[in-house]
Amino acid sequence: MSHAKTARVPILQTKAIVAFFLALVFFLVAISLSLPIKVFGAHNRVDLGSAGSFAVLAGSGITNTGVTTASGTAADFGSAPTVAFTGEDQVYTTGIKYTSLDPAVTAAQEARVLAYNEAVSRTPETTIANELGGTTLLPGVYSTASGTLQITGTLTLDADNDPNAMWIFQAGSTLVTAVSSEVKLINGGDPSNVSWLVGSSATLGAASILTGNILAQQSITANTGAAIYGSLLAGAAVTLEGNTFVNDSSTTQEPTEEPTEEPTEEPTVEPTEEPTEEPTEEPTEEPTPEETEVAPNPERTTDSGGQLPNTRALNWAAPLSAGFGLISLGTGIHWTRRRSS
Repeated sequence: MSHAKTARVPILQTKAIVAFFLALVFFLVAISLSLPIKVFGAHNRVDLGSAGSFAVLAGSGITNTGVTTASGTAADFGSAPTVAFTGEDQVYTTGIKYTSLDPAVTAAQEARVLAYNEAVSRTPETTIANELGGTTLLPGVYSTASGTLQITGTLTLDADNDPNAMWIFQAGSTLVTAVSSEVKLINGGDPSNVSWLVGSSATLGAASILTGNILAQQSITANTGAAIYGSLLAGAAVTLEGNTFVNDSSTTQEPTEEPTEEPTEEPTVEPTEEPTEEPTEEPTEEPTPEETEVAPNPERTTDSGGQLPNTRALNWAAPLSAGFGLISLGTGIHWTRRRSS
C-alpha cells in the first residue's frame, strides 16, 4: 500500500504542474484580449508636430524667384529664428505666409528638430546604394553607408496597397536629385508617409518631382520648376525658383467627393414621397403592429445597428478567458492539496 501511494505522488505532482501552466496561459490570454492592440516600432509614421502645417520652413530665411504656388491642408511658409522672406509677393499659397517672427514658426522649428532626431535614431532595415534611380522600394527604413543619396531617373515607392505604408530615408550628408528625376508612389501610398532625413543639405534638380517631406539640418535648394508633393523643412536657408507644392495627404482628398453627392440626392427624392403617403393612408390600418413584429428580427439593422452583439462578444472575451484561467488555477490548487495529503 505504501508503495502504491508513493507511486501516485509523482502523477499528482505532474497533474498539478500541468494545471498550473494551463492557468497561467489562460490568464495571459485574458490580459492580452482585454488590452488594446497598438503597434510600436520602426514603421510608425514620423510625427512632424506643428511643423506638419508648413510647406516651407526655414531657419535662416526663404528666398524665392519666380512664381511659386502651394496648395493643400499644410501650405504655410515661415522662417525662424532668422526672419527673412525674399520674393514673398510671388508666392501664392492656400496657407499662411509668416513675414515676421511668430511663435508658431518658432514652435514649428522646435518640432522639426524633435522629428528629425526621433526618425534618424530608428534602426535601418536595409542599407542601400547611393543611387536610387531605376529602383523600386517597398516600405521600410533605409540608409546609405556613405551618407549621400542621389536620384537619377525614377525611384518608385510601392505601397503594396497599404494606405499606412511608410518610408524613411536616412542620408547622413546630402540628398541630390537630377534634372527631370522623379520619386513616385504606386499602389495606394501617401506622400506624408515618406520622410527624407538629410544631415546637411538637399538639392532638387530642375523640373524634378519629389514625393515626401525633406527634413534637412542645413539648407534646401529647389531649382527651376521642381515640384514637391510634401514639404521642405530646413534648419538653415531655403531657396525656391518657381516651384509647385502640393502638401496634402491623399486620404484627405477622396472623402470630400462622396459625402457631397449622396446626401444631396436621397434626402430630397425619397423623404418627400413616403412621409406624405404612409402617414395619411396606413396609420389607421395597422402599420405599427406589423413593424414591431418584423423589427425584432436579429439579422436586421435596428436602433442598435446590429453591432451590439459583436461589441458584447468582444467585451466578454476577456472575462471568459479569465474565468477559464481561474478554473484551471483552482484545479491546480486542488491537485496540489491532494498530493500533500
